[in-house]
Amino acid sequence: MLLDPDYRRDRIHRWQVRAARLSVVLALASIVLTICSTVTPAAAEWAFDVYGGGAFAERTDIKTISRLAPILGFNFRTTAEDVRFDTTAAIGGRLGYWTERLSWLGFGVDVMHFRREVPIQSVTISQGAFVSGDTDINGPDFSTVAVSFFPMLRWPLMTDASHPKGLVQPYIFGGPTLFFTELSQAPLNASRAHARTLGVTAGGGVSVPISHWLALFGEYRFTRERASFDSRSDIILGTTPMPITVTTETTFQTHMLLVGASLRW
Repeated sequence: MLLDPDYRRDRIHRWQVRAARLSVVLALASIVLTICSTVTPAAAEWAFDVYGGGAFAERTDIKTISRLAPILGFNFRTTAEDVRFDTTAAIGGRLGYWTERLSWLGFGVDVMHFRREVPIQSVTISQGAFVSGDTDINGPDFSTVAVSFFPMLRWPLMTDASHPKGLVQPYIFGGPTLFFTELSQAPLNASRAHARTLGVTAGGGVSVPISHWLALFGEYRFTRERASFDSRSDIILGTTPMPITVTTETTFQTHMLLVGASLRW
């Protein structure tokens, strides 16, 4: 039995997305290992962190642009204004390295998953200069995997002979992030649409060692990304099928409060 062409394209795209995610993780890990190899292994302090918490996305506008290819100049735009998101869960892990020669400097590779979910609400829909008034919406939802590489800085506090790195360790970090975001309830009856974008992650926290190999930490972080999703289909005008593309665009700004545990060696 022949597979539907749209189904085959969707399967191929999913495998391409998974391969891209894996290649990014491996590339970032190799960068960290290269940096760490310049320091004597015995001087290294490694950390593997796991964490979870809440993600709080700011209100934003969601724009939709429809293009009908054969008709020149056709470009229909609508905007759902000031869309609100639910509070959702965020989970992730981080591989970190702190140098001994510069004990305040470290590097980290971070992989995190979280969602932005649009609950049922009434929003204002605008079409160019025209405002159509309030409309009830339910969705769409956005699922994101974020892969980050960033430098980290820390300040050892309350140091003594037994705790040269401090009993309390405030830290900050920030750097570029690759966001792999899936849009559900995509336009044109497409069940999914995907976006790969470059954004930023920054944050800080406080780590408290409870032994030589284990620490607990609390953390705040902020992420920002601009995402664009394309959905394609055909519409029938008379008896002629015509391709149409709908682009969904938005900017996400998300705040997170996280807690976790850090295994160190």
